[in-house]
Amino acid sequence: FEEYLSKAVFLVGYYNQATIGSDYPNFYEFIGEDYCRYSLDEDVLEERRDKSEEFNNRVFSDLNYVEALSFYNAGMSIREKEISFQYFYKVLEYFFLICRKDEFITRIGQYNTSNNIDEFIQEVTSIYKQNEDIQLSILLRSINPELQNIINDAHSKKYIKQNTLDSFSESLYLYRNKIVHGKS
Repeated sequence: FEEYLSKAVFLVGYYNQATIGSDYPNFYEFIGEDYCRYSLDEDVLEERRDKSEEFNNRVFSDLNYVEALSFYNAGMSIREKEISFQYFYKVLEYFFLICRKDEFITRIGQYNTSNNIDEFIQEVTSIYKQNEDIQLSILLRSINPELQNIINDAHSKKYIKQNTLDSFSESLYLYRNKIVHGKS
């Protein structure tokens, strides 16, 4: 049930973003009439109809990584910025190893060839044991093209020293440590 609810909350939040206030997601008591309909202009109603069609065609099974969705939902619903950030960072942590599937497939292929279980365990363990800042950097590199606008924005707002992925990754990790451990 929790898995289904996490997926539903994510989809509702994604496809039915708040028009009044900043609640995530929107749930209102049904009072017999669609009271929001009368306060929205036609463009907003048309956009909702389009999103509604897209939503109706979406299959819940298409959404993988329910735990990450739960972290995202929590981050979106919490108004305290530092706690909300921690949940969003948990989404990143969730994908630290998932983004490295190809490395695991390579290691498995090498094991299938050599049958050396000790070497296989050592190779896989080395992936798991990498420092968190390295794991974050590898994850961000795997999605770099999608991040460029965010990196540019962070640099223009002086959140990062250089307009590079490395600077962004380092600043993100330092901010996380500042919140979690009181380190800077």
